[in-house]
Amino acid sequence: MLPALSCRGRRCLVGAAAALCLTLAACSSGGGAASSSGGGSSSQVAAAQATVNEYLKTPTAIGPTTPLARPPARGKTFVYLKCNLPQCATVGSAVQEAAGKVGWKAQIVNYDSANPATLISGLKQALRYDPVAVGISGIPEELWKSEEADYEKAGVAILPQQTGPVTISRTVPVQIGDDSAVAGKIVGSWFIADSKAKGKGLLVSVPAFPVLTELGDAIQRTVRAGCSACSFQTLNATVAQQAGNQIVPAVISALRRNPSLKYVVTTDGVLLTGLSAALRAAGLHDIRVGGALATAQNEQDILDGSATAFTSYNSSYIGWQLIDAALRRSQAMSFTADDGGSPEQLLVRSTVGTPSDTASAPADFREQFAKLWGLGA
Repeated sequence: MLPALSCRGRRCLVGAAAALCLTLAACSSGGGAASSSGGGSSSQVAAAQATVNEYLKTPTAIGPTTPLARPPARGKTFVYLKCNLPQCATVGSAVQEAAGKVGWKAQIVNYDSANPATLISGLKQALRYDPVAVGISGIPEELWKSEEADYEKAGVAILPQQTGPVTISRTVPVQIGDDSAVAGKIVGSWFIADSKAKGKGLLVSVPAFPVLTELGDAIQRTVRAGCSACSFQTLNATVAQQAGNQIVPAVISALRRNPSLKYVVTTDGVLLTGLSAALRAAGLHDIRVGGALATAQNEQDILDGSATAFTSYNSSYIGWQLIDAALRRSQAMSFTADDGGSPEQLLVRSTVGTPSDTASAPADFREQFAKLWGLGA
Protein backbone atom coordinates (compact mmCIF):
# COMPACT_ATOMS: atom_id res chain seq x y z
CA MET A 1 0.00 0.00 0.00
CA LEU A 2 2.98 2.30 -0.23
CA PRO A 3 4.96 4.36 -2.73
CA ALA A 4 6.03 2.86 -6.02
CA LEU A 5 9.67 3.43 -5.13
CA SER A 6 9.60 0.46 -2.77
CA CYS A 7 6.19 -1.09 -3.36
CA ARG A 8 6.40 -4.84 -3.81
CA GLY A 9 3.39 -6.16 -1.88
CA ARG A 10 -0.30 -6.53 -2.18
CA ARG A 11 -0.93 -3.45 -0.08
CA CYS A 12 0.54 -1.13 -2.66
CA LEU A 13 -2.78 0.74 -2.72
CA VAL A 14 -1.61 3.20 -0.12
CA GLY A 15 1.05 4.17 -2.64
CA ALA A 16 -1.60 6.33 -4.25
CA ALA A 17 -2.30 8.00 -0.94
CA ALA A 18 1.42 8.37 -0.29
CA ALA A 19 2.06 10.16 -3.53
CA LEU A 20 -0.95 12.38 -3.06
CA CYS A 21 0.10 13.18 0.50
CA LEU A 22 3.55 14.15 -0.72
CA THR A 23 2.01 16.39 -3.36
CA LEU A 24 -0.61 18.03 -1.19
CA ALA A 25 1.33 18.02 2.09
CA ALA A 26 -1.98 16.97 3.59
CA CYS A 27 -0.75 14.06 5.67
CA SER A 28 1.22 14.00 8.88
CA SER A 29 2.73 11.50 11.25
CA GLY A 30 3.82 11.48 14.84
CA GLY A 31 5.55 9.47 17.48
CA GLY A 32 4.41 7.93 20.67
CA ALA A 33 4.54 4.85 22.82
CA ALA A 34 2.14 2.38 24.30
CA SER A 35 3.17 0.22 27.17
CA SER A 36 1.96 -1.62 30.22
CA SER A 37 3.83 -3.03 33.15
CA GLY A 38 3.45 -5.95 35.48
CA GLY A 39 3.78 -9.70 35.14
CA GLY A 40 2.49 -11.79 32.31
CA SER A 41 0.28 -14.75 33.05
CA SER A 42 -0.51 -18.14 31.60
CA SER A 43 -4.14 -17.09 31.21
CA GLN A 44 -3.07 -14.18 29.01
CA VAL A 45 -0.98 -16.50 26.86
CA ALA A 46 -3.82 -18.98 26.59
CA ALA A 47 -6.35 -16.33 25.59
CA ALA A 48 -4.04 -14.93 22.92
CA GLN A 49 -3.17 -18.39 21.62
CA ALA A 50 -6.86 -19.21 21.27
CA THR A 51 -7.24 -16.24 18.91
CA VAL A 52 -4.11 -17.25 17.00
CA ASN A 53 -5.40 -20.80 16.61
CA GLU A 54 -8.69 -19.51 15.24
CA TYR A 55 -6.97 -17.55 12.49
CA LEU A 56 -4.41 -20.19 11.57
CA LYS A 57 -7.29 -21.96 9.85
CA THR A 58 -7.64 -21.43 6.12
CA PRO A 59 -10.70 -19.22 5.43
CA THR A 60 -13.55 -21.09 3.79
CA ALA A 61 -16.35 -18.49 3.66
CA ILE A 62 -16.74 -15.07 2.07
CA GLY A 63 -17.83 -12.10 4.16
CA PRO A 64 -21.30 -11.36 2.74
CA THR A 65 -23.99 -13.90 3.61
CA THR A 66 -27.28 -12.36 2.45
CA PRO A 67 -28.37 -13.26 -1.10
CA LEU A 68 -29.37 -10.48 -3.45
CA ALA A 69 -33.02 -9.51 -3.30
CA ARG A 70 -33.42 -10.49 -6.98
CA PRO A 71 -31.25 -11.57 -9.90
CA PRO A 72 -28.88 -8.85 -11.14
CA ALA A 73 -30.15 -6.59 -13.91
CA ARG A 74 -27.77 -6.96 -16.83
CA GLY A 75 -26.23 -4.20 -18.93
CA LYS A 76 -25.16 -1.80 -16.18
CA THR A 77 -21.76 -0.18 -15.77
CA PHE A 78 -19.30 -0.12 -12.88
CA VAL A 79 -16.27 2.16 -12.96
CA TYR A 80 -13.03 1.38 -11.18
CA LEU A 81 -10.50 4.17 -10.71
CA LYS A 82 -7.18 2.40 -11.23
CA CYS A 83 -3.97 3.93 -9.99
CA ASN A 84 -0.62 3.24 -11.64
CA LEU A 85 0.57 0.78 -8.99
CA PRO A 86 0.54 -3.03 -9.23
CA GLN A 87 -2.16 -3.61 -6.60
CA CYS A 88 -4.66 -1.46 -8.45
CA ALA A 89 -4.10 -3.60 -11.54
CA THR A 90 -4.92 -6.77 -9.59
CA VAL A 91 -8.12 -5.31 -8.15
CA GLY A 92 -9.08 -3.90 -11.55
CA SER A 93 -8.71 -7.27 -13.28
CA ALA A 94 -10.89 -8.90 -10.61
CA VAL A 95 -13.51 -6.15 -11.01
CA GLN A 96 -13.68 -6.88 -14.74
CA GLU A 97 -13.97 -10.60 -14.08
CA ALA A 98 -16.79 -10.18 -11.55
CA ALA A 99 -18.64 -7.61 -13.63
CA GLY A 100 -18.58 -9.95 -16.60
CA LYS A 101 -20.12 -12.65 -14.45
CA VAL A 102 -23.26 -10.55 -13.91
CA GLY A 103 -23.44 -9.13 -17.42
CA TRP A 104 -22.10 -5.70 -16.48
CA LYS A 105 -19.43 -3.61 -18.15
CA ALA A 106 -16.43 -2.69 -16.02
CA GLN A 107 -15.02 0.62 -17.18
CA ILE A 108 -11.46 1.26 -16.01
CA VAL A 109 -10.37 4.87 -15.55
CA ASN A 110 -6.65 5.33 -14.98
CA TYR A 111 -5.10 8.05 -12.89
CA ASP A 112 -1.59 8.95 -11.82
CA SER A 113 -1.07 8.38 -8.12
CA ALA A 114 1.54 11.13 -8.06
CA ASN A 115 -0.85 13.71 -9.49
CA PRO A 116 -3.99 14.45 -7.42
CA ALA A 117 -5.53 16.41 -10.27
CA THR A 118 -5.83 13.18 -12.28
CA LEU A 119 -7.76 11.55 -9.42
CA ILE A 120 -10.32 14.35 -9.45
CA SER A 121 -10.56 14.39 -13.23
CA GLY A 122 -10.96 10.60 -13.14
CA LEU A 123 -13.90 10.91 -10.75
CA LYS A 124 -15.50 13.48 -13.05
CA GLN A 125 -14.88 11.28 -16.09
CA ALA A 126 -16.41 8.28 -14.33
CA LEU A 127 -19.79 10.02 -14.04
CA ARG A 128 -19.97 10.32 -17.83
CA TYR A 129 -20.36 6.53 -18.09
CA ASP A 130 -23.62 6.67 -16.08
CA PRO A 131 -22.42 3.96 -13.69
CA VAL A 132 -24.18 2.24 -10.84
CA ALA A 133 -21.16 2.91 -8.67
CA VAL A 134 -17.50 3.87 -8.75
CA GLY A 135 -14.81 2.02 -6.81
CA ILE A 136 -11.78 3.79 -5.40
CA SER A 137 -8.88 2.19 -3.52
CA GLY A 138 -6.54 3.37 -0.81
CA ILE A 139 -7.14 7.13 -1.09
CA PRO A 140 -8.25 8.98 2.08
CA GLU A 141 -11.71 10.51 1.84
CA GLU A 142 -10.36 14.02 2.37
CA LEU A 143 -8.77 13.82 -1.09
CA TRP A 144 -12.00 12.99 -2.95
CA LYS A 145 -14.71 14.34 -0.67
CA SER A 146 -15.11 17.41 -2.89
CA GLU A 147 -16.73 15.20 -5.53
CA GLU A 148 -19.35 13.61 -3.26
CA ALA A 149 -21.96 16.33 -3.90
CA ASP A 150 -21.89 15.70 -7.66
CA TYR A 151 -22.17 11.95 -7.06
CA GLU A 152 -25.10 12.45 -4.72
CA LYS A 153 -26.86 14.58 -7.32
CA ALA A 154 -26.27 11.90 -9.97
CA GLY A 155 -27.42 9.08 -7.66
CA VAL A 156 -24.10 7.25 -8.11
CA ALA A 157 -22.40 5.52 -5.21
CA ILE A 158 -18.74 5.86 -4.34
CA LEU A 159 -17.42 2.57 -2.94
CA PRO A 160 -14.15 3.18 -1.07
CA GLN A 161 -11.83 0.27 -0.42
CA GLN A 162 -9.30 0.44 2.41
CA THR A 163 -9.20 4.20 2.52
CA GLY A 164 -9.31 4.57 6.28
CA PRO A 165 -12.31 6.18 8.00
CA VAL A 166 -15.16 7.40 5.83
CA THR A 167 -18.45 9.10 6.59
CA ILE A 168 -21.18 6.60 5.67
CA SER A 169 -24.02 8.11 3.65
CA ARG A 170 -26.31 7.22 0.78
CA THR A 171 -23.52 8.23 -1.60
CA VAL A 172 -20.79 6.40 0.37
CA PRO A 173 -22.86 3.50 1.71
CA VAL A 174 -20.09 1.13 2.82
CA GLN A 175 -16.35 0.75 3.28
CA ILE A 176 -14.94 -2.34 1.56
CA GLY A 177 -12.19 -4.55 2.95
CA ASP A 178 -11.28 -2.34 5.91
CA ASP A 179 -10.85 -5.05 8.53
CA SER A 180 -8.26 -3.21 10.57
CA ALA A 181 -9.81 -4.20 13.90
CA VAL A 182 -9.68 -7.88 12.99
CA ALA A 183 -6.15 -7.79 11.59
CA GLY A 184 -5.00 -5.80 14.62
CA LYS A 185 -6.50 -8.37 16.97
CA ILE A 186 -4.74 -11.19 15.14
CA VAL A 187 -1.33 -9.49 15.11
CA GLY A 188 -1.61 -8.35 18.72
CA SER A 189 -2.64 -11.81 19.85
CA TRP A 190 0.28 -13.40 17.99
CA PHE A 191 2.68 -10.97 19.71
CA ILE A 192 1.29 -11.86 23.14
CA ALA A 193 1.24 -15.61 22.58
CA ASP A 194 4.61 -15.83 20.83
CA SER A 195 6.34 -13.79 23.55
CA LYS A 196 4.67 -15.72 26.38
CA ALA A 197 2.96 -12.50 27.45
CA LYS A 198 6.17 -10.61 28.13
CA GLY A 199 7.17 -9.23 24.74
CA LYS A 200 8.93 -5.94 24.13
CA GLY A 201 8.56 -4.81 20.57
CA LEU A 202 9.01 -2.04 18.03
CA LEU A 203 5.74 -1.19 16.28
CA VAL A 204 6.44 0.20 12.80
CA SER A 205 3.85 2.21 10.88
CA VAL A 206 3.24 5.27 8.73
CA PRO A 207 0.40 7.08 10.50
CA ALA A 208 -0.07 9.48 7.58
CA PHE A 209 -2.12 6.66 6.03
CA PRO A 210 -5.46 6.42 7.90
CA VAL A 211 -5.90 2.69 7.28
CA LEU A 212 -2.50 1.98 8.84
CA THR A 213 -3.30 4.22 11.78
CA GLU A 214 -6.45 2.17 12.38
CA LEU A 215 -4.48 -1.05 12.20
CA GLY A 216 -1.76 0.16 14.54
CA ASP A 217 -4.33 1.34 17.05
CA ALA A 218 -6.02 -2.06 16.93
CA ILE A 219 -2.73 -3.88 17.56
CA GLN A 220 -1.97 -1.67 20.54
CA ARG A 221 -5.49 -2.03 21.99
CA THR A 222 -5.20 -5.79 21.80
CA VAL A 223 -1.83 -5.81 23.55
CA ARG A 224 -2.86 -3.32 26.23
CA ALA A 225 -5.97 -5.34 27.04
CA GLY A 226 -4.37 -8.76 26.89
CA CYS A 227 -0.80 -8.50 28.17
CA SER A 228 0.12 -6.82 31.44
CA ALA A 229 3.88 -7.27 30.93
CA CYS A 230 4.13 -6.41 27.23
CA SER A 231 5.28 -3.09 25.81
CA PHE A 232 5.69 -1.38 22.47
CA GLN A 233 8.03 1.36 21.39
CA THR A 234 6.58 2.99 18.28
CA LEU A 235 8.40 3.95 15.13
CA ASN A 236 6.02 6.28 13.33
CA ALA A 237 7.74 6.80 10.01
CA THR A 238 6.94 9.59 7.59
CA VAL A 239 5.86 9.40 3.97
CA ALA A 240 9.27 10.83 3.02
CA GLN A 241 11.05 8.03 4.90
CA GLN A 242 8.95 5.44 3.08
CA ALA A 243 9.55 7.05 -0.30
CA GLY A 244 13.29 7.18 0.41
CA ASN A 245 13.58 3.59 1.65
CA GLN A 246 14.65 4.85 5.05
CA ILE A 247 12.30 2.88 7.30
CA VAL A 248 14.46 -0.25 7.60
CA PRO A 249 17.57 1.76 8.58
CA ALA A 250 15.43 3.53 11.21
CA VAL A 251 14.31 0.13 12.53
CA ILE A 252 17.91 -1.06 12.83
CA SER A 253 18.87 2.13 14.67
CA ALA A 254 15.97 1.74 17.10
CA LEU A 255 16.91 -1.87 17.85
CA ARG A 256 20.53 -0.92 18.49
CA ARG A 257 19.50 1.90 20.82
CA ASN A 258 17.20 -0.37 22.81
CA PRO A 259 18.54 -3.95 23.05
CA SER A 260 15.49 -5.00 25.11
CA LEU A 261 13.37 -4.87 21.93
CA LYS A 262 13.11 -8.42 20.60
CA TYR A 263 10.15 -8.01 18.22
CA VAL A 264 9.55 -5.90 15.14
CA VAL A 265 5.84 -5.65 14.35
CA THR A 266 4.47 -3.70 11.39
CA THR A 267 1.07 -2.53 10.21
CA ASP A 268 2.04 -3.31 6.60
CA GLY A 269 4.51 -5.92 5.43
CA VAL A 270 5.83 -3.74 2.61
CA LEU A 271 7.32 -1.37 5.21
CA LEU A 272 9.84 -4.04 6.17
CA THR A 273 11.13 -4.79 2.69
CA GLY A 274 14.84 -5.62 3.08
CA LEU A 275 14.69 -5.99 6.87
CA SER A 276 15.91 -9.60 6.96
CA ALA A 277 19.15 -8.73 5.19
CA ALA A 278 19.60 -5.61 7.30
CA LEU A 279 19.19 -7.58 10.52
CA ARG A 280 21.83 -10.09 9.41
CA ALA A 281 24.20 -7.31 8.42
CA ALA A 282 23.73 -5.65 11.82
CA GLY A 283 24.32 -8.91 13.67
CA LEU A 284 20.82 -8.85 15.15
CA HIS A 285 19.95 -12.53 15.08
CA ASP A 286 17.39 -12.79 17.89
CA ILE A 287 14.65 -10.49 16.56
CA ARG A 288 11.18 -11.90 15.88
CA VAL A 289 9.42 -10.24 12.93
CA GLY A 290 5.71 -10.15 12.14
CA GLY A 291 2.75 -7.97 11.32
CA ALA A 292 -0.13 -7.40 8.98
CA LEU A 293 -0.63 -7.67 5.22
CA ALA A 294 2.08 -9.98 4.02
CA THR A 295 3.90 -9.50 0.75
CA ALA A 296 5.44 -12.42 -1.14
CA GLN A 297 8.78 -11.42 0.36
CA ASN A 298 7.37 -11.50 3.89
CA GLU A 299 6.01 -14.98 3.18
CA GLN A 300 9.37 -16.14 1.84
CA ASP A 301 11.00 -14.72 4.97
CA ILE A 302 8.63 -16.85 7.06
CA LEU A 303 9.70 -19.95 5.17
CA ASP A 304 13.37 -18.95 5.55
CA GLY A 305 12.97 -18.40 9.28
CA SER A 306 13.76 -14.67 9.23
CA ALA A 307 10.13 -13.72 9.94
CA THR A 308 7.51 -15.45 12.03
CA ALA A 309 3.93 -14.44 11.20
CA PHE A 310 1.93 -12.07 8.99
CA THR A 311 -1.74 -11.77 8.16
CA SER A 312 -2.76 -12.56 4.59
CA TYR A 313 -4.69 -10.44 2.09
CA ASN A 314 -6.69 -11.51 -0.97
CA SER A 315 -6.75 -8.58 -3.39
CA SER A 316 -8.65 -10.44 -6.12
CA TYR A 317 -11.38 -11.09 -3.58
CA ILE A 318 -11.67 -7.32 -3.10
CA GLY A 319 -12.49 -6.84 -6.79
CA TRP A 320 -15.39 -9.26 -6.48
CA GLN A 321 -16.52 -7.64 -3.25
CA LEU A 322 -16.65 -4.23 -4.93
CA ILE A 323 -19.07 -5.66 -7.48
CA ASP A 324 -21.03 -7.33 -4.67
CA ALA A 325 -21.43 -3.95 -2.97
CA ALA A 326 -22.45 -2.30 -6.24
CA LEU A 327 -25.10 -4.99 -6.80
CA ARG A 328 -26.51 -4.47 -3.32
CA ARG A 329 -26.53 -0.69 -3.78
CA SER A 330 -28.36 -1.09 -7.12
CA GLN A 331 -31.09 -3.06 -5.31
CA ALA A 332 -31.29 -0.60 -2.38
CA MET A 333 -30.22 -3.32 0.03
CA SER A 334 -28.73 -2.55 3.42
CA PHE A 335 -25.11 -3.31 4.23
CA THR A 336 -23.43 -5.07 7.09
CA ALA A 337 -20.18 -3.47 8.27
CA ASP A 338 -17.55 -3.60 5.50
CA ASP A 339 -19.98 -5.73 3.45
CA GLY A 340 -19.23 -8.65 5.74
CA GLY A 341 -15.49 -8.07 5.87
CA SER A 342 -12.68 -9.92 4.13
CA PRO A 343 -11.24 -13.38 4.86
CA GLU A 344 -8.34 -13.22 7.31
CA GLN A 345 -5.62 -15.77 8.05
CA LEU A 346 -2.42 -15.73 10.07
CA LEU A 347 0.42 -17.03 7.94
CA VAL A 348 3.16 -18.97 9.73
CA ARG A 349 5.56 -21.55 8.36
CA SER A 350 2.92 -24.30 8.49
CA THR A 351 0.24 -22.22 6.70
CA VAL A 352 2.08 -19.90 4.31
CA GLY A 353 2.18 -22.26 1.31
CA THR A 354 3.73 -20.83 -1.85
CA PRO A 355 4.72 -17.17 -1.37
CA SER A 356 2.44 -14.83 -3.28
CA ASP A 357 1.43 -11.18 -3.32
CA THR A 358 -2.22 -12.24 -3.48
CA ALA A 359 -3.84 -14.74 -1.14
CA SER A 360 -6.28 -17.20 -2.68
CA ALA A 361 -8.48 -18.30 0.22
CA PRO A 362 -11.30 -19.09 0.19
CA ALA A 363 -10.38 -21.12 -2.86
CA ASP A 364 -13.96 -20.99 -4.15
CA PHE A 365 -14.75 -17.36 -3.30
CA ARG A 366 -15.88 -16.67 -6.89
CA GLU A 367 -18.40 -19.49 -6.77
CA GLN A 368 -19.65 -18.32 -3.37
CA PHE A 369 -20.27 -14.80 -4.64
CA ALA A 370 -22.01 -16.14 -7.75
CA LYS A 371 -24.33 -18.22 -5.57
CA LEU A 372 -25.28 -15.16 -3.47
CA TRP A 373 -26.02 -13.34 -6.71
CA GLY A 374 -28.39 -16.10 -7.83
CA LEU A 375 -26.14 -17.23 -10.65
CA GLY A 376 -24.93 -20.58 -9.40
CA ALA A 377 -21.26 -21.40 -9.96
